[in-house]
Amino acid sequence: MRGATNPAVVAAPILHFRNAHPNSLKSYADLMQSRFAGALARASIPVLYHNLAKPLRAGFDRRDSRQQQDRLPEHTDILFISHLLDVRRMEQADDNYIGNLAERLQRHGISSVNALIDHTGSSPPRISQSPTPRVVLPRQLGFLGELSISSRLVRAALGLAGKAVGRNAELARFAALDVLSPAARDAVRIADQIGALVRRLKPRIVMTTLEGHSWERLAFHAAHQADRSTVCVGYAHAPLFPMHHALTAHLGNGFDPDVIMVPGDVSLSILRNNPAMAGSDIRILGSIRSFAKGEDLPSTPDSKVCLLLPEGLSDEVAALIRLSLEASSSCPNVRFRIRLHPAMSREAFVTERPEFANLPPAFEWSTERSLNVDLAEASWAVYRGSTAVISAPLLRTKPLHYRVPGDLVDIDPLFALRGYRESVESPAELTRILSGNETSPEAELLAAIDFSTKFYVPLREQVFVDLVRDLNGKN
Repeated sequence: MRGATNPAVVAAPILHFRNAHPNSLKSYADLMQSRFAGALARASIPVLYHNLAKPLRAGFDRRDSRQQQDRLPEHTDILFISHLLDVRRMEQADDNYIGNLAERLQRHGISSVNALIDHTGSSPPRISQSPTPRVVLPRQLGFLGELSISSRLVRAALGLAGKAVGRNAELARFAALDVLSPAARDAVRIADQIGALVRRLKPRIVMTTLEGHSWERLAFHAAHQADRSTVCVGYAHAPLFPMHHALTAHLGNGFDPDVIMVPGDVSLSILRNNPAMAGSDIRILGSIRSFAKGEDLPSTPDSKVCLLLPEGLSDEVAALIRLSLEASSSCPNVRFRIRLHPAMSREAFVTERPEFANLPPAFEWSTERSLNVDLAEASWAVYRGSTAVISAPLLRTKPLHYRVPGDLVDIDPLFALRGYRESVESPAELTRILSGNETSPEAELLAAIDFSTKFYVPLREQVFVDLVRDLNGKN
């Protein structure tokens, strides 16, 4: 895809191989087995709905988006692109990904606006008062805007279909279909809105999260097209799983970030040791997930709590509960606490998976507790790919990585940690650990604490202060 110029083509998620996480690999199952006919049959109705029916339903009313944008200032130094995962977050000033960074930058005379991509699926949330102006990006652009997206995507699909010859014929066919997917459509819509915000607010810097999604590349391109002097920053806040090609690929033509920021030394080392990143500007921003030393935490040295830390995937929640259910019958003194991803709720999960609505008394759902409190009260933390486990060693909680039999690669975010953590592949192995009284050597614990401390470091607003100062010096 290097050298691509058409954003509608770059919008195809299948062209961005994010990593070897099993959830990412599912997207390539049909391609790897040459099942185009089946993929076409399954995609036909969604393609027709999103590219034909949805523009008609959108109508012409865009008052909500105009009202939100009318609250914005005439100019800002930084435009942060973040995510709205829960409408209740609108009642809080801090952001899900950068916390109070915007407020801290205000003390240095650096202004910002926070644009939120809406993942809630609910009615448009009300914008509450916040020290930093915020705008929720609408999930539709009105009839003309949606029709324009359909037109661009259909033309891109036809262009890709015409290239379905030779060595890359199969990939071109699947990409042509994927260009018409809801995810590609969302990517183009988000980019259109970011481009409009850059033209209106004229920010010096635009920062998005960076995980390897197609919308991120389109956002960088839209910002660069709106103002070529704009510096685009990609914040690689998530763990770097094996084969993170999409994040490190150089596409050119304005689709690449100018600066990559990471949460700590571990990610910095991984990227700097990647030959594809030679010459890239990579800086440590830190993370709101760094350990909060001032938090009042419970002291439970003899706790028999096993904390379940799934990612935001229903299948993974179910897998961890099943693993624990089988082990629980042999561990009557252990309590199992389920802590869901912030994007999930117990109500939504049990509606989708009613077999887990009434769990045994040994199981409970974590509510109204911080992650650190849950970890402090637990002796073990069972996880698969969740980064919530990173702080576990700091609270002397033993990480137990559930390695699902048949997984092609290890998706453990603690993969670089040697010692202290353990892997389990069956209920019998989990039972053995929960029933035993083994303790890890002090040297292993200290090494794990050092690793966790360096994985997420505290947010450093000075990184942006220096970046703005550098930009001012160039003018």
